[in-house]
Amino acid sequence: MRPLMVLGTASGVGKSALCAALCRLFARRKISVAPFKAQNVSLNSFVTPEGGEIARSQALQARAAGIAPHTDMNPVLIKPEAGGRSHIILDGRHALTTSPADRPLEGAQLAARIQAAFARLSARFDLIVMEGMGGAAEINLFDRDLANFRAAEMADAEVLLVGNIERGGVFAALYGTWALCPPEWQKRIRGFVINQLRGAPENLGDGPRELTRRTGIPVLGVLPHVEGLRLEAEDGLELDVFPQTFPGGEPDALRLAVLRFPHISNFTDFEPFLDEPDVAITVTEDSRTLDAADAVFLPGSKNVALDLAWLRRKGLDRTLGRLRGRGTPIAGICGGCQMMGEAIHDPGGIESPDPFTKGLGWLPAETELVLEKTLRQVRALSRLPFYEGEIEGYEIHHGRTTLRSSSASPAFRLDPAGAEHPASFDGAFLAGENIWGTNLHGLFENDGFRSAFLEWAAGRTGRGGLRRTPRRFRRLQRENLDRWDRVVEAHLDLSPFSCGKI
Repeated sequence: MRPLMVLGTASGVGKSALCAALCRLFARRKISVAPFKAQNVSLNSFVTPEGGEIARSQALQARAAGIAPHTDMNPVLIKPEAGGRSHIILDGRHALTTSPADRPLEGAQLAARIQAAFARLSARFDLIVMEGMGGAAEINLFDRDLANFRAAEMADAEVLLVGNIERGGVFAALYGTWALCPPEWQKRIRGFVINQLRGAPENLGDGPRELTRRTGIPVLGVLPHVEGLRLEAEDGLELDVFPQTFPGGEPDALRLAVLRFPHISNFTDFEPFLDEPDVAITVTEDSRTLDAADAVFLPGSKNVALDLAWLRRKGLDRTLGRLRGRGTPIAGICGGCQMMGEAIHDPGGIESPDPFTKGLGWLPAETELVLEKTLRQVRALSRLPFYEGEIEGYEIHHGRTTLRSSSASPAFRLDPAGAEHPASFDGAFLAGENIWGTNLHGLFENDGFRSAFLEWAAGRTGRGGLRRTPRRFRRLQRENLDRWDRVVEAHLDLSPFSCGKI
């Protein structure tokens, strides 16, 4: 069965979500299916069971297919950093850090990695649903773009080209992408998809027919905008999934604010709050918005030193200090946790040329950045005052954080998946204070932990108990995937594809 590849006219047109729906659809038809994205640029990453790092979009697609995520699904992951530098992840492991002055990896090297990963995946599954990256017709990149049509050639894939009508100019985008491609690539395109239509398909008039007349390629689907449908954000810093609220707005809700660092990473940690009733969450760098929040998160950061310097330049350290003084709950996740300590040491220049960065000094802890990255899934027992149960999460960090005083207690006891890792402790909290930090990602996907945190934060801010019915995050995610899968099945004609004949 030939692979099916979803390419886009641009970033953010819906490639990731469409691939997730297709994985779900074929899995429901009892076809052994897996996702594949040759190269990804994303700061939202996930740790696979074998301890490798891939983009979260491929992890979601694997979940949609009913299989465990694997590094072969995303062999090349690029994580942008400050100053034009990037961390290059190959086959799930950090391979090197590049700067604008560095000679990039040879295309042949990356192509070999991509081809080997695809071959391994193809040997295990009957159908591969492939996703392109960005726009498929960036003519300035044709000679080195390994993620789009060259990946389709490598896999001999049939291509579905998608454009998003909400962005405007969808017919020009679809036609222009086709027209800019050389004839051998044009022949791979089996059909066009128009995504996110609000209103009736008749409103498109003769547009689809005229597009087909000019290109010879049919419009195989017009996918409607589905109100209330929420999947994880696509790759890239798509922070607009978080509504811009407060001050003055949402007076009856528990208001949560995530500090928007310039190098924010893994902001998907906070998406489970988006569907909670009586909870409003926003990502902000505005001190007035932070002042209006009932709880504040310091999220992950791809460059802790630079984001701490930015925070101080904007005076947000003083804002956070006021919030801490009046008892507002503040939690740091990964990089945010490291900022809450006394110091960050970076003798090897992993993130910064400065070997020492002074932290906020809220927790008696110091962090040293080391080249070997911690990548593992863990089970953990919470020691935080508001929750004593078990949670699941994962670690992605260069930092080794050590408590320097018994005045703080570890936030979690870790039982890493796999007997080769001994039990250990993570994070910190101070008894009698409303601040805590951890290196664990995925905490708030645990329903019991998320619900307990919200109840605790509400009580700490004087609101008392929340009148709410807690949501089950995984079940809601499955329901959203099922709903989106059915929409795609109803509105997309897959018969021109070899996999659509089953």
